[in-house]
Amino acid sequence: MGTSTSHSGQILGLTDDIVAQYIKFLADERLAAVGFDKTYNVENPIKWVDDFC
Repeated sequence: MGTSTSHSGQILGLTDDIVAQYIKFLADERLAAVGFDKTYNVENPIKWVDDFC
């Protein structure tokens, strides 16, 4: 994940930081689902994605 200002290959509104936080959120959800403690304790930064599932 770079810090390029180009929008090439990027969905508008999703920054590298938001995507990284979402990955951490997903990791925590999966850890909790199998009985482990969450590692990152971050909130879902893109709640609208859940509407597509």
